[in-house]
This record gives sequence, C-alpha cells and structure tokens, in this order.
Amino acid sequence: MVALSNQRCLVILILFTSIFINPIYTTFALSSLQAETIKIGVDREAAPMEFEEQGQPMGFNIDIFDQVSASWETQNQYLFMEWPDVLESVSNGSLDAMFAINTEERREVYDFSDPFLNISWRIFIREEQPKLNSITDLENHTVAVIKNFAADQYLQSLSFHFHIVEVEDTEEGLSLLSKGEVYAYFGNYHLGLYYVQQEEFNNIIPTGEEMAKQEMCIAVKKGNSVLLSKINLGLQLLFESGNYTQLYNSWFGGDVLPEINPTIIQITSIVIGGLFVVLILLAVWNFTLTKKIEEKTEDLKKTNRLLMRQDKIESIGVLAGGIAHDFNNFLTSILGNISLAKLEIGEENKDLFEILQEAENASINAKDLTQQLLTFSKGGKPIKKVINIAPIIQHSSVFALHGTDISLSLDIAEDIWPASVDEGQITQVINNIVINAKQAMEKGGKIKITAQNKEEPVISQTLSPKKKYIEIKIQDQGIGIPEKNIPKIFDPYFTTKPTGNGLGLSICYNIIKNHNGEILVQSAQMKGTTFTIYLPASDKPIENLKNTEGKLIQGCGKVIVMDDQRGIRTLLKLMLTKLGFEVETSIDGEDAIQRFEQSKLESSGLPILILDITIPGGMGGIETLKILKKTNPKIKAIISSGYSNIAVMSDYKKYGFLGVLPKPFSLMELSNLLKEILE
Repeated sequence: MVALSNQRCLVILILFTSIFINPIYTTFALSSLQAETIKIGVDREAAPMEFEEQGQPMGFNIDIFDQVSASWETQNQYLFMEWPDVLESVSNGSLDAMFAINTEERREVYDFSDPFLNISWRIFIREEQPKLNSITDLENHTVAVIKNFAADQYLQSLSFHFHIVEVEDTEEGLSLLSKGEVYAYFGNYHLGLYYVQQEEFNNIIPTGEEMAKQEMCIAVKKGNSVLLSKINLGLQLLFESGNYTQLYNSWFGGDVLPEINPTIIQITSIVIGGLFVVLILLAVWNFTLTKKIEEKTEDLKKTNRLLMRQDKIESIGVLAGGIAHDFNNFLTSILGNISLAKLEIGEENKDLFEILQEAENASINAKDLTQQLLTFSKGGKPIKKVINIAPIIQHSSVFALHGTDISLSLDIAEDIWPASVDEGQITQVINNIVINAKQAMEKGGKIKITAQNKEEPVISQTLSPKKKYIEIKIQDQGIGIPEKNIPKIFDPYFTTKPTGNGLGLSICYNIIKNHNGEILVQSAQMKGTTFTIYLPASDKPIENLKNTEGKLIQGCGKVIVMDDQRGIRTLLKLMLTKLGFEVETSIDGEDAIQRFEQSKLESSGLPILILDITIPGGMGGIETLKILKKTNPKIKAIISSGYSNIAVMSDYKKYGFLGVLPKPFSLMELSNLLKEILE
C-alpha cells in the first residue's frame, strides 16, 4: 500500500506540474528571447536583398529584419557565410534565422514565416518599344538572360524560337538592352528594378505579367515556435504601419513608368473636366446614398476584422504546435504512470482500479486534443497506415449521430481500394462534417454517405489524373450554405453559428491537404449541402492492425532509451523493466552511442534503441541512428517524439527506424510496439 500511495502521489504531482508549472515555463520562454542575440546568416553578394558594403550588412532583407525586431530589445548579429553553410547552421541551431524561399523540400527541415516578398521573373524592354503581354511575344526576338540561371533554362525549355544572348549578371543584361543591342531582358523582377534605379537606365521599363512567383520568407530551425511567432507578429505590424511600403520603394522604387506625351495630357484634361461635371450632378444624390454608404462601411469594417484574424492564424498555429508538444511530454508521464499503477494494483481492488481507468480515459481524450492542436497548426503530419477506410466511415458517422432523430444511409463499395491514412485524423474529418450536417438539420432528416473508387477525377486541377482516388460524399438535407459564404467555409474562425469557433472545417481542410487529397463543397439554400473528399488510393496491401488489448510482452535483452526529459527516461525505464528488459538511459546521442558500443562488447546481442527526435543542444535520434547504422546495419530502433508534424514520424522506415512511438503512450502500446519489432 505504501508503494501504491507513492505511485498515486507521483500521478498527482505530475498533474499539478502540467497545470501550474507549464504556464510559468511558457511565460519564461517568451520573455527570455528579449535578452538574447539573434544570429542571422546572410550572403555578402546577393544585392539588393543582402550584401556587404564596407564591411557592413546591407540590403532589403536586412532592413526588413531590423524593422521586424525593432521592439524586441535584442542584438541582431548578421554573419556573412556561404549559402550551403547558412542552410546547415540554421538546421543545427547555431544560427537563429535566415532569408530563404519557401519550398516543400525546405519545409521538412525549417519553419517559415509569413512571406514578405514574392520573387518572380519579368520582361524588361526600352520604353519606346511596343508593350508585351506574355513571354510568347518575344518569339524570334533577341533576349538577354543570365547564363545557366532559372530564366535561361526556362526559355530553353519552351518550344518557341528565341535568339538568346547569355550574360554574366543583371547589370550586363540591362546595359545591352539600354544600348539597343538586344530586344529585351528576361530575369528577376526585383533585381531588375534595383539596377534600373541604381544605374539610372531611364529608358528601361518592365512589361507583361510577373511569372513563376515564389515566396521569400524568414526561416528558423524546425520547432523554434517562440522566435517564429515573434517574427510573424513583427511582419504583421510592419505591413500595417506602412513602413514596409517605404522600405520597398527605397530599394526597388516601384515600376518605372514611361514619360507621358502632351497629347495624352490634353485628352486626360478633357476627361477630368467631364468627370468634374458628373461629380457635381452626383452630389445631388448624396443625401439618399448616405445611409447605404454607412451600411457598406460597416460591412467593410467587419470584413477587415475577419481578415486581421485570418492573418494571425499562422502565428497562432505555430504557438499551438509548441503547446501541443510540451503538453504531450506531460501527458506521457501521466498516462504512463497510470498504466504502471493499474498493473501494480490489478483488478482485485475494483474501486481504485476504476478510478485509474477513468484517469487513463481522460488522458487519452487529452491526447486526442493535442492531435487537434497539431492539425490546427498546419503541422500534424499524418502517421499513416494502409487500411480499409470503410469501417472508419461507418463507425465515426454512426457515433456522431447517436441519439439523434436523423437517419443515416451508407453506400460503400464492397471493393473499395485501400488507402494510406492516419486513422485518427480521417475519423476526425468524417466526425466534424457529419456533426455540421446534423446541426444544419434541426428538424431531422437524412444524411447519405457514399464511398467509391475513382480512376480519373477531373473535377479539380490539384488532383493528378494519373492516380487512383477514393471519393467520399457526405450529403445532408439541411438549410444549405449561402452562396456568398461558400468560398470562406474553410477559413479559420469563419462561422455563422452563435456558439461556433470556426475551426472544424479548417481542421478538416488541413488534414485532407496533408493526405495529398482534396475537399470540395456544393450547396443550395433549403436544399442541402454535399461535401466531397478525395483521398489517394494505395496499391499496397492492408496492414494488420495490432490489438490494443491483450497480454503484455515478456521481453528479454537490453533497451537503450535516449530522451532529454529526465521524467520520461525514468518512466520508460520502469515500463521496460516491468516488461522484462534490462534498461540503460542516456541524455543525448553521443552518450547513447557510447552505451551501445559498450553493450556490444558485454553481450552477443544488439540492444534495441528508443530515441527521441530532438535533443536541445545535443545529437538527436535521426543523426544518432545514422552513425550507428554505418557499423551496425541490423540495429533495431524506435523513434519517439511529442511532435507529429515532423517528417520522420510519418515516414520512419525511410530513416531506418522499425517503429514509431508517438508521445504520450501507455504501457500496452509500448508492449505491442516492442512485440511487433521483435517478431
């Protein structure tokens, strides 16, 4: 009984810590940034974005970050480095930030701020030449481009015929254009504007549309949510204050316009005179229009407030992801210790066992909540398994309608293809949409759900016509959605319900997007709404799902646990010891490697590794396994983390791991995973 009391005290202590200490820790983390030096990697030869002048950092990017961080009371240290070194230094944490284009590949390693500039290509011509509408207007003309740059490769790839003159840099290309030696220059739009302004090529103007836009952002190490939130807030203030426009014009000067000839001035004067007379006549109607103008102004104010909330969603999302990670670490200790306590007392003490069971159920519900936070943060990468989605559709829809007077019609193809999905996330999507449908039918009605195979979905440009998809339709007989609201239903915070928060459909959209799928809506007022979901089908066989119930594994051999949290190391040691394993713990990758090599000398078998992904200030799980695999290719390793929005958690086999252990986890989940690994 003494051991049991100690166990219960430990559970209560952890609950107290999660409720009271965590806010203090979060407040400290936010305030501590004010005393630090922010290190930013820059390129000394990337004018006008960033460059070195008389030993000092200069450029548009530098001015942007100085403005963004003006209120932080920090020291900004700009370090000149080669671009590959900048990328590596931000990823390993020796640099805090860099300026980079946001790409899908880079999002696997870095977190990106809101964009502050669209990088694009554009055509430059002399002002006396005819204006051009598109790249095809350059056919059979002489065009200057920077040798081997993207613009050069783009022109080379087109089927049109151009006379291409390759130059070394933008300045040389514009110089040839200014002298009339080429018909046009095609290259970076903002770089061109900068040189036109600096070198005073007054006879050159941009023409046509911007092409191949890419977002320039501020990038930080994956998981640095505190710094990223401050950067996004600083960018928002910069845009709202009008200072961004001043910075932009000081470096790029805006579009260079041709000189207006006298004839145009005369025509314009006549038009302005006519408009003045019309304005006098319209003033007569001012009294009757005033009320309508006031109503419209109020509508615009409401729209502006909504847009401001939507602009903040990215920062809130990053913060939500960080909170979810910390909360998962606390839940790991709570849920794990409850599992051990249940094992200790057994079912003989029925009353106490039921209390622990209720606490365990509450912890599992809290685990689902953190997953929703991660999904809302546009992270929450799905941990996929190839499964039959028919049971998910059936169980989640029946559960959502339990106790209502709404009938449900299910029509799911018997030969429905397998899909590689995160079961919990797809359950959440079906549940959210069915609940929305239920709320739209206050007087009852019928919800019809169909699921079928689709060879070539052509209704959306985002879906590949060469892939197979599963089409899920959820149709209700509710009041419908007003046509003006349909484009906004997936926006964060948008809701027409007095008690709604506007997050349900936004979360659904993010989940389906993270599954490389599509979600669409059709609606007519008083006739109902249909949501259509497309999920990529899988050509792999359905995986055998492990039971969450059953006997605990009776293990043997050694397990090495690496985690930076002492409480989690202690918990895993207790759990694994209960399962029959010999356990060693380490705080970082270097220590884990030493313990592994020492264990090889002492025993004939290789120990199993359970590695945390990120170790602040030390070697994490991915790098640790990579080093050990060089000399121990048959090593068995499990990756673990409170983050599910990291690529390795959803594609762990690609990184050499045999299993994944998302935090929090119970003793039974740990046992089932080890059983699967050993078999």
